[in-house]
Amino acid sequence: LNNRHFMNMLFFNKVNNIEAGTYKLNTGGTTGTPFMFYMDKNCWAREWAHMHTIWNSVGYDYRIPKLTLRGKNIGNKSYVYNTVHNEFILNTYKQFNDLKKDVISLMTKYNIKFMHGYPSTIYNFICEAENNCSKEELDILLGNIKGLLLSSEYPHEYMINKFNEHNLKFVSWYGHSEMCILAYNKGKFNNVYEPFGSYGYCEVEDNHLIGTSYRNFDMPLIRYDTGDLVSVVENSNSGRCLKFAIKEGRSADFVLDKNNNKISLTSLIFGRHHKIFEYAKFVQVSQEMPGKIILYVVFSKKTDKTLEEMFDMTNILMQCEYKIIGKPILTKAGKFRLKI
Repeated sequence: LNNRHFMNMLFFNKVNNIEAGTYKLNTGGTTGTPFMFYMDKNCWAREWAHMHTIWNSVGYDYRIPKLTLRGKNIGNKSYVYNTVHNEFILNTYKQFNDLKKDVISLMTKYNIKFMHGYPSTIYNFICEAENNCSKEELDILLGNIKGLLLSSEYPHEYMINKFNEHNLKFVSWYGHSEMCILAYNKGKFNNVYEPFGSYGYCEVEDNHLIGTSYRNFDMPLIRYDTGDLVSVVENSNSGRCLKFAIKEGRSADFVLDKNNNKISLTSLIFGRHHKIFEYAKFVQVSQEMPGKIILYVVFSKKTDKTLEEMFDMTNILMQCEYKIIGKPILTKAGKFRLKI
């Protein structure tokens, strides 16, 4: 069965019986294919129990604030404090020099020891710091950092090399909004991820990463194709995947704003949870010049809203053009790419 068509049928049959407290979520998928779904009311407790296990593997202490670089839209502020996760969320849409003074103040005042965010965004932050800071300022920004918590993207070798230059240990993990599979690489650059058997059931079929959620009875995802391509490193005798290596999935693509600042597409497209994901089948992005992008949308259902209304592109130094197309633009090999 096609997993998404099957789950849509299940959802429409069950929609009137959804429990109070169930969460309605959406995702852009790993490559830009939108999907709306429901999660049970206990999902976040399970999620954070596993996430803290991952973070504790590199010595993370939840009592000390962390600096988070993920692409959240916080307006014109340099940062905001999130009490739930004891973190300062940095405005990655502002220029580094506009943030430098505030970040140095945070590092000094709160003894921040961990940075959390997309590998591409943290990598870019470090490069900007190297180019725009004195040795003393760089020591303040990076000297006390004990580790990096790398989310949502695969950390490429050139990023890891940069982290190693500053003796920054790290842990990265594989996860997705649908909460079927959560795996981490235990801080090694070997592209080997070990899924939690307590989180969901992980399989690999024809190099497709397949997951089954254990406890989401509001909208069960059974043998759900994540859309990511992996290779099996180790399987159990029963066929459950114990270790896998990522072959293809989330990319670290950037676009440039009017000031030539790099903006991660993971931040821009997936970090803002645009309303378009409730109506679109595919979303793609192209850029021919800094400060201007074109967003291509393939709709899955009709809406009276304009594309401008369904994309949150506020507080970004970028002109956005929107185009509706009938089918996604594929590579010569027939593959879908977020950035075209």
